[in-house]
Amino acid sequence: MEGAREMSACPTFDEYKKCYSMNRAKDEADIPIEFSRQQELNPALVRIHKLLLIPYVIIWLVLALIPVVSGVDVSLKPAIFSTACFIVPILLHFFAMRGAREGKKWGCTLSKLIGIICLPGFPVLTTLGIYILRHTGERWMSANS
Repeated sequence: MEGAREMSACPTFDEYKKCYSMNRAKDEADIPIEFSRQQELNPALVRIHKLLLIPYVIIWLVLALIPVVSGVDVSLKPAIFSTACFIVPILLHFFAMRGAREGKKWGCTLSKLIGIICLPGFPVLTTLGIYILRHTGERWMSANS
């Protein structure tokens, strides 16, 4: 009867805390770096790519959905044209953002390409392009390091 009593007894707070912290440390060590959202490797580049991605998506949705949603019988050519024009920059920024977050080499290369493409867009895009290129140089944090 005494053994059954010991098994059903609740652990003390200190025992619970020790057991919880040991299990938590073990679980966190098993999580690969790609799946950890708290540890973005290049947060400045992730923010810049989000900043550039969101307007492209909004403009594309407006231009593509107006002919479709309007009750007027119009051609779908504007929706197809806007999709063709905006899908490339949307995908470039999306994949560059993912690559920068995970510290992949292809993310660095893609970010450099976007930075170079932004340079002729004086003055705002030139500034963003220089910022992107500065963060893809020595400041780049790779997943391998």
